[in-house]
Amino acid sequence: MSDQEGIRILVWGKPGTEKTRFAGSFAHTGKSVHFFDFDNGLLSLNNRDNVTSDLLLDRWKGIGIKRKLVESGFALFETALQREQEKDWPKDVYVIDSWSSLEYEGLSLILRLRGTGPEGTKQMKGAKIVTATEEEYGVLYSHLRQILSYVKGIPKICIVIFHEKTLQDGITKRIITRPSVFGKALPPQVGVFFDEIYHAEQSDKKVVFRTQGSPTYECRSRLNLPEFISPSASAVLGGMEKKGLSL
Repeated sequence: MSDQEGIRILVWGKPGTEKTRFAGSFAHTGKSVHFFDFDNGLLSLNNRDNVTSDLLLDRWKGIGIKRKLVESGFALFETALQREQEKDWPKDVYVIDSWSSLEYEGLSLILRLRGTGPEGTKQMKGAKIVTATEEEYGVLYSHLRQILSYVKGIPKICIVIFHEKTLQDGITKRIITRPSVFGKALPPQVGVFFDEIYHAEQSDKKVVFRTQGSPTYECRSRLNLPEFISPSASAVLGGMEKKGLSL
């Protein structure tokens, strides 16, 4: 990292582990924060001073079989990214909340454009379940990888929030927890686009962020932060200062 590169932070964990509040806490230090909000997650922020956002939900018109997509949240996101780039990234911190919902919006758009949606998606017990062909996942993979490359070039603090998933290693049978990412090709590659990877978890009835990796958790800190930090901006900004990094 150089002092001109900015810093990319991946935060992942279960719902309710203060991931969005962590991103919003940078505003409490006087930094300007912009959310690309796919989850309507700003409702969890008590103080929104210095916070702006794009609400990137699919927008529909009509009901039932006459229901039509007016604007895609995924397409709105790409437009919003381009807008911020054209303004030379005026904010101090950019947040994508969440990557998991961005993936769903992207795949839903691909299904509709290819004539396989919205019936290509279905609801099951309140969760969005997406069915798609291998080719359609390939198109999504290409778009998502481009977005990650784009994020890596943002010369500010960029925080991307992921949900988590638990899986079992096919050989060792060990239980592994990882950021939730669609497909087979992208999950092993996601980490290379980020400088910091934190896992949000409960410890002694409070939330902490794990910054150092283990056989169970994929984490790291190039800022050399302690193994566990509180979910606030102070530790990150302090680590940046020690490394001579500035916005």
